[in-house]
Amino acid sequence: MTGFMLDAYGYWLPVSPGALLDYAEEWADWLGSDSLQSVVWNIPVPLTIAQQSNDASLAKIWLGGFVVGVSYDVACRITTMSGRVDTRSFRLVCKRR
Repeated sequence: MTGFMLDAYGYWLPVSPGALLDYAEEWADWLGSDSLQSVVWNIPVPLTIAQQSNDASLAKIWLGGFVVGVSYDVACRITTMSGRVDTRSFRLVCKRR
C-alpha cells in the first residue's frame, strides 16, 4: 500500500481534519486472472463516503468527516467472479498537520 506506514497494529495513514481524500485497494496481483464482482467498504461513524467505484481489480473510495485525535479502521471486503472472498484493512489517524 503506497504512502501508508506500518506499526504493530497494521497499516495506517495520517489525515487532517476537514480532509476529503481518496483511498484505493489494488487487488490485481492477488486476483490473477479472476476479477472483482462486488466491493463493500466498512467505515466507522462519523466518516462519510463521498464517492466509491471499482473496476476489475481496483476498489476506490472517497472519505471525509475526520475528527482530530480519532483513529478510524477502514476495511474493503471483496467478492470475485469465481466466488473468492477477502478483506484488507487499514487505519486512518486524524492529526493536525
